[in-house]
Amino acid sequence: MIIHKARVFLSRYNQNVNTIITLDTTIYELLKQYPHVASLFVQKHMVCVGCPMGIFDTIREAALYHYVDPQKFFDQVMLLIQSSGNISE
Repeated sequence: MIIHKARVFLSRYNQNVNTIITLDTTIYELLKQYPHVASLFVQKHMVCVGCPMGIFDTIREAALYHYVDPQKFFDQVMLLIQSSGNISE
């Protein structure tokens, strides 16, 4: 089940990094941790991937700007992260 907050564990340089992804996570932080999620933005015709406002805009704001339901989009983001094997609930 997709939850509003998901604990994400990934190994980087042999260290465990614990990051919480929420609707209030910035696009920049999301794509920095999970660059493969950019494909979902492109699929939805959301140009957030190349937009300089991605540093400031959250997942929620980006969805609203593009008339996408924020929770449904967040659920899709989390499913994509989960399917890549980078998430542990």
